[in-house]
This record gives sequence, C-alpha cells and structure tokens, in this order.
Amino acid sequence: MLDGREFLAEVKNCHTADPQRDLRFTRAYLDGLKAYAALFQTELFIAIYWSPPKLWTLLSADDFELRDQEYILPLLRAMKLDKMHILGDRLIGTVPSLTLKLVADPNESRAIDATGHVTFKIGQAELYCGDQLIEDDIEKEIAWFLMNYGNWGSRKLPAEIVDGKLVSMGFRVTPEERANPDEDFEIVGRLSEMISRQFNELTAPGGAVKHLSPERDPDTLGVVVPLDYRGTALPLWRFTIHP
Repeated sequence: MLDGREFLAEVKNCHTADPQRDLRFTRAYLDGLKAYAALFQTELFIAIYWSPPKLWTLLSADDFELRDQEYILPLLRAMKLDKMHILGDRLIGTVPSLTLKLVADPNESRAIDATGHVTFKIGQAELYCGDQLIEDDIEKEIAWFLMNYGNWGSRKLPAEIVDGKLVSMGFRVTPEERANPDEDFEIVGRLSEMISRQFNELTAPGGAVKHLSPERDPDTLGVVVPLDYRGTALPLWRFTIHP
C-alpha cells in the first residue's frame, strides 16, 4: 500500500444471484491460506467479486464463520463487513447530468439533406456537468470515465439545427430517477465496479471472453482522482464506506 502496509489477498468470483446464498470454503482450504499468511507474518484478506450485482467486497479471513468443516459468508454479511476502502474504493457522486456534445465544424459542409441525413466534420467535443462546460483536462478525463462506466442511463440529445444546418449533436447520462432530490448530487457508482466494467469491456466485449487480460498496462485502467481534488466545473462527492 502507499502507506507501506502489506497484506495477502486471495481473489475469488461468486456467481450466485441469490443474496441469501452463502459463499463457502472448505476448512482445509482457508486454514491453508491462513497458515501461508502466518509464514509471512502478514494479514490475509479475501477479495470477492459477486458477479451478478457487479460488487466487490474485501474481507478479513477472520470474517468467515466456521460451521462444521466449512467457512461460510453470506453476501449481506460481506457487505456489512466490507473493507474495500483500504484499497481506495469510494462511492462517487456528482451533479446530474453529464453530457457530451459534438459540435459541427462551421467551415465544412453540414447541411441536412431531404432524407434528414447529414455528413459533417466534428469541429470540437464538449463535456458538461449539469450546465457547466468542463475545460480542465483532469476533470474531462474523470467525467468521461464516469459517463462510460457509471450507473447512470444514457440517451441521445436532439440534434441542434439552425437554418437547415447541423450545429451539434451528442448524448447525456443521467440517473433514472433522483434518489437525493434535496441534494445537489447523485451517486454515479463505486470506483471498483466502474473499473470492473472497463475491464470487462476490454476482455469480454459483448459478454464473450476475447482476452484473458487487457492489452494495456494495469495502471491505465480506471481513473485517478487526486486526494486534494477540488473540481471547478465537475464537483465530486466521495464517500468512504467503513464496516
């Protein structure tokens, strides 16, 4: 970790869609992992990706309950004891909505033909948070990541047409409904689930596995939000969830 802390993590998938169903390990298996961690005199965590809800949890090996010869952990208990915050996971919120606007180059042909079609050259791409134009490069990178991998729904914007010529078109992502109508923000999602969506897009587009790992460096996945981030046009609300 950045603070010098070290631990071992065993990573597992759990494909059950039933929140009442338990994740189970044999006693011999988990005790073997504990013994291995003890040799290194370090902590042992179990990182679980619950694939149906696309949720990550990070648990101490001691969080599992021993019943007979099995260690058991239900999803709801895993959510209560989740320690993903130590890896930097956060709930991210911002002002709804996020918009990409493609502005046609006014110096090129952009007339709408009789069938309603147009061929045009993009003059510039603009990103908005709410009605604020995002101009900072770091804010643009964060906004684009949230638009692509967050939980908000996407819809096309009506084309802007003046005198039979295309001015702009684009799309917007916005929450299906306001969960916090009295607040200035809505939650876009967890960083961990958004990074997993990006990973899936790179390795299993359309749901079928094409690559065992992304053909890019791991540190290029996700997005880095500086600890001292203070957005000008893209305000962020970052929630650290503790067990």
